[in-house]
Amino acid sequence: MVYPAFMLTMEVCYPSLRPTVGVMLALPYALMMIILSGMAYCISNWRYLQLAASTPSLVLFPLVCIVDESPRWLLVMGKVQECAKVLKRAARLNSVTLGEKDNVTNTLNNIYMEQLSQSSSSEATNSRCRSWLGGAWALVETSIIRRISLTLMLIWLLQGVLYLGIPLGSDSFSSPFLYMALMGCAEIPAYTVTAPITKRLGRRIVAGSGLLIAGTLILIIMLINQTGLYNEWADLIIMMFAYLFTCTAYQVNFIYAPELFPTTVRPWGTTVCTLLANLGFSIPPFLQDTIAPDVPWLTAAVFGVCGLISGALVFTLPETNGLPLLDTVADLTQRLAGKDNYKLEQEQPDYDNNAYKGDAIHRKSTQIFVVQESSYVKNENNHISSIQSDEMK
Repeated sequence: MVYPAFMLTMEVCYPSLRPTVGVMLALPYALMMIILSGMAYCISNWRYLQLAASTPSLVLFPLVCIVDESPRWLLVMGKVQECAKVLKRAARLNSVTLGEKDNVTNTLNNIYMEQLSQSSSSEATNSRCRSWLGGAWALVETSIIRRISLTLMLIWLLQGVLYLGIPLGSDSFSSPFLYMALMGCAEIPAYTVTAPITKRLGRRIVAGSGLLIAGTLILIIMLINQTGLYNEWADLIIMMFAYLFTCTAYQVNFIYAPELFPTTVRPWGTTVCTLLANLGFSIPPFLQDTIAPDVPWLTAAVFGVCGLISGALVFTLPETNGLPLLDTVADLTQRLAGKDNYKLEQEQPDYDNNAYKGDAIHRKSTQIFVVQESSYVKNENNHISSIQSDEMK
């Protein structure tokens, strides 16, 4: 439930706030690691520990009946009536006036029809994406989406190895409980200080540099230990910084992947990336049990190389900072070909300017839902203008 909820948040979040919201969403996870370390110290039986740590997750199930579906996904899938219903509810909860219901429905329907007419293959692609296997095929259907999909899959696999490999090194320290608590403390700046940096520098630089630095630090630890200059606290400090940069890159990639995948394939794309990350999680325990006892430096070498390769791969991806989310594979092709008309979202967009491309519904300082429009908004007589005029009153 956590990953779909994160993706839903990204789809309804205002573009300029997406780095902050996406990174800050992981802050409770850092606090959880600190709390879980204390729980493990007090509860020695692993069964009771598992029960105590898993029980709070039961409160997530009622949220299924409360949280609405993503209006962006509903619109792309052609469920215009349901999309309008979600937007009207969001407007009511945020005390925003959208105008007549028919105007909202007509506007969304016009946007949906405009999206279909942008490419001759859009309707066929959307139809295939509605099917279970069609979504998987859409990830490799064209050369552009195939390159992005395969690159992200490899990145998530390698960063999964690095992300779990560092905490599993707790056995090499005198107090594994203190080690895990300090790793949790290292995650706090990774999920707070990183937010404004990501907004300023972009996803690619922060994620790629984080993985490269983390891999380099682990290789430095390996070289120090091989030369006989081992010091537990020095290793711990360097490992904390390596984990900090790893968590930074991992969380930024949580924002980056949904932004790279269009709405039609975003559920499948993020699911496959998560699956590859979980596959990467299974590799460090195998290395620790089979290779580390005989060749202790090899595991650190593997983790360091994973960081370097995944960091280098990030720099092969296009930047998405400040850009609206894409809805179809055709939109992605146009953007990478330089044929789109998208503009970077500004902190204070001019809602009186009818040529503004992006926001359909807003609450003065808080964005509820961003509708990617393209050429449709160039028409001065469209319904978007009437909705925006109603909001500014």
